[in-house]
Amino acid sequence: MKNFSLERKIMVSFLIVSAAFALMLYAFYYSTRQVKATSEKVKQSQEAIRQSEQILSLSLDMTVNSREYLLTGDEQYLDLFDHTVTNVHAGIDKLYSLTSDNQVQQRRVDKLEQLTANRVAFAEKTIALKDARGTDAAIKMVNTSEGRHISDSTRQILRSISSEELKMLAGLEAESESSMNSFEKVLITLVAFIDIILILVGLMIFQNQKIRSRYEEQLQESNKELESFSYMVSHDLRSPVLAMLGFMRIVKKKYEPGFDEEQKEMFGHIKASAQRMNAIIEDLLALAKHGREKLRPVPVDMNELFKKVWSNMADSMPHSATLELGSLPVVETDISMMEQVVVNLCSNAIKYSSRNEKPVVTVGFSKEKDTTTYFVKDNGAGFDMKNYDRLFKAFQRLHHSNEYEGTGIGLLLVKRIIEMHRGKIWAESSPGEGATFYFSLPG
Repeated sequence: MKNFSLERKIMVSFLIVSAAFALMLYAFYYSTRQVKATSEKVKQSQEAIRQSEQILSLSLDMTVNSREYLLTGDEQYLDLFDHTVTNVHAGIDKLYSLTSDNQVQQRRVDKLEQLTANRVAFAEKTIALKDARGTDAAIKMVNTSEGRHISDSTRQILRSISSEELKMLAGLEAESESSMNSFEKVLITLVAFIDIILILVGLMIFQNQKIRSRYEEQLQESNKELESFSYMVSHDLRSPVLAMLGFMRIVKKKYEPGFDEEQKEMFGHIKASAQRMNAIIEDLLALAKHGREKLRPVPVDMNELFKKVWSNMADSMPHSATLELGSLPVVETDISMMEQVVVNLCSNAIKYSSRNEKPVVTVGFSKEKDTTTYFVKDNGAGFDMKNYDRLFKAFQRLHHSNEYEGTGIGLLLVKRIIEMHRGKIWAESSPGEGATFYFSLPG
């Protein structure tokens, strides 16, 4: 994972943790099923033991009822005998069902059923003998070894059935405990594994944050050096360009009257290029200056600021645009920087609406929680929003220089200043329908 990005490492870690959670869920599901199955077997064994005890008790009742009839001749004991015989057979059928998964137990139940049939037949013989030859003959038959052997064999087979079920119960308890121990081990292992993965992810994020912080510091240093270099280069370029413009004014004053049309056109191109170069240098100096300066926020009346800028522009760049100015709030801002924002946005609005018969620039605001959003709207040329990503980049123009002059730095400077104030800037427009520039400031 050495060459993986942090995002990919986190994604892989997430997938591993998800797989571990899936294994935990499966282990829990499997363990639950095992516990449920074991619980069912335990209930079945306990019921088989209870049924064996009940059959033994009913068998004794059956013997007692037959002997009470032999001694008393009371036929109600015959009814009880018949009822007990029915219950014994029902109990044996249930015991057979409960032990259906154990062939050894099934054979014992078969033997129990045969012993019960023999026991019933022996009791019925004694009853018939009493009716035929009297009580003494019947009692004499009861005391023979045949009856005792049947009773002893019945008790022995029932004890064997109960003993086998008790062994099965002990095995099920051991199996259940082993299953739970295995589940606990798997659960502990998976939880430990997930903890390790999460710790590793945390360490990766922490390490990445340290690296990012170091790169950000280096980037800030590089930006400062770049801004200083830009300022130095722009400042050094400014002097020769200003000298060039000064000499051009002298040439124009002294020699232009003697120029023919071609010379005038060539001189005009040279002058326009020099002026454009000077404008670019001025913007670069402003950009470098605002990148190096610190904010000095003071309460600024935005109404007065827009009025002041609009008035100054009326003198420096005559235009026919009308300003519709709403009632703007006071805001905490760096006044010199905010003046630059207003100048750039208003000059753009005037420039791009200059071809409209009645150019109008509208300025207003909206308030939402702790943010104030201002807007500057014009009814000029507008632009296609598909080119929006180029709008706030250096030297990127959405209109050809033959249509509207400019350096392509003004909006980048506005964006830089607004972001220094922890604000945002954006725009909305359609070709031929004007443009609206928004900028938000805290407060």
